[in-house]
Amino acid sequence: MKKLLSLTCAFLLALSLAACSGSDDETTQNSSQTTTVSELPVSAVTTVTGDQVITNRLGKEYAVPESVDSIISTSASSTEIICGLGLGDKIIAADIYSADVEGIDPAVCTLDMQNPDVEFMASLSPDVIFINGINTDGQNDPYAALEELGTNVVYIPSAASITDIINDIFFISTFTGKTSEGAAMVAEIDEVVNDVKTAAESMSEKPMVYFELMQGYSLGTGTFIDEIITLAGGINVFYNEEGWITVTDEAVVAANPDIIITNQNWDGYDYTEILSRDGWDAIDAVKNNAVYQVDANATSRASQNVVEGIKEIAQIINPEYSAD
Repeated sequence: MKKLLSLTCAFLLALSLAACSGSDDETTQNSSQTTTVSELPVSAVTTVTGDQVITNRLGKEYAVPESVDSIISTSASSTEIICGLGLGDKIIAADIYSADVEGIDPAVCTLDMQNPDVEFMASLSPDVIFINGINTDGQNDPYAALEELGTNVVYIPSAASITDIINDIFFISTFTGKTSEGAAMVAEIDEVVNDVKTAAESMSEKPMVYFELMQGYSLGTGTFIDEIITLAGGINVFYNEEGWITVTDEAVVAANPDIIITNQNWDGYDYTEILSRDGWDAIDAVKNNAVYQVDANATSRASQNVVEGIKEIAQIINPEYSAD
């Protein structure tokens, strides 16, 4: 988990505003790590010869522009953050999955990031293009050509934790000159995290939880969903695995979760089909009808809207928790 980076210049105020909602020693216990919630991590901001320079989570430095009036967003996570900052009208192009984000014109969501048209993006002459880690394979960078063309390309690494999400909100809000709005987003995340953690402290037992992305696919540690499960007082049945994983029906049955949660919600899908899968009737969660569906966007997109995913999962794992 990222540690708190040194902070200078404009973000000192934003940090104090966001941190005031948490206590000085609130911590979130993960099965493999500890996050200090009140010590909200931020991207380092320094002043170099009169200009602000901000560093992303990969350590790459970017000069903060005087203004940002046109934006291309290549992932729904970044689009949600940008629109949350009140900059939806500045987005001139976005990926197709951003079309359902509140605050954006769906007509501009035409980019197929599996086959990026870098010449088209460059032709729009944006002030910035936000590239998410999900748009690259870690080896080939199809967007390098954009930088060669003089386009301002900014990389947002894939988020593996709530800490990463917070860091990205601070980064994007600083880059776009919306630091106070970013601080407000983070303050809400901090408040919900602390509320969920406090509620979990009174739980006498920690239920075993299986989170299904789709049949045969789940997750281990090093993902923000695993972190949320732990925060809410549960134990991920695949806590000994790491990242996004494939699983067999036999492995799920052997793990015998107390609770099953899925975020599948494609058109026509009925999550109750989980109850009738062959062999799954031996699972306690199925026996007790403890199978639940949560919002897909709130539990897959790394943005401020993760607070809704945290609340949903917490209410399932800990009946004593109330999101009201």
